[in-house]
Amino acid sequence: MKILYPADYLPTTNPAQVEVIDNFVKGLETALRIPRTHISLAEEWKKDCPGGPEHPYIAEYLKLVGLKHSLVSISTNLSSGRRRPFLP
Repeated sequence: MKILYPADYLPTTNPAQVEVIDNFVKGLETALRIPRTHISLAEEWKKDCPGGPEHPYIAEYLKLVGLKHSLVSISTNLSSGRRRPFLP
């Protein structure tokens, strides 16, 4: 078992968020008695390229997928008659 810590996304620039995440990870390390393993999601992505060869960079792929998800959500909410598409 490993605690995977995505070093290319953590820590964040928000000090309060960093504190919460760090305390959580420290708690996991203590409870599970294993240290965190720093990984690079970008490097792991490049090894396997799960988005296909046309998407070699995870950051760009996540922007595309996030945008697509948002557009589908907005379209679904609007087509169902909801007037405020950004609220759950």
